[in-house]
Amino acid sequence: MRLDHAPICRHCDAYQCKRCVWMNQKLTLDLNTPSHQQCVVAHVERNASRHLQKLLNEKDIRLSNNQEIKEINYLDPFNNYKQWK
Repeated sequence: MRLDHAPICRHCDAYQCKRCVWMNQKLTLDLNTPSHQQCVVAHVERNASRHLQKLLNEKDIRLSNNQEIKEINYLDPFNNYKQWK
């Protein structure tokens, strides 16, 4: 119950993920592993943030701690598991 993240989450940078332990248990049978649906929602939000960051940078508007959000080609880290090795 005190695990900060599931092992699969160490390969993810969608930090706004809302891991609902009830939904985790119901859909993955593990409290700490987020479901596919939660990962997709978090990555759609992450990509929207990346798009907004790009638009702000084009207008030369910089936010504090303006760390670049890198482009990704997946919505669920598990779909990209072959690259982890």
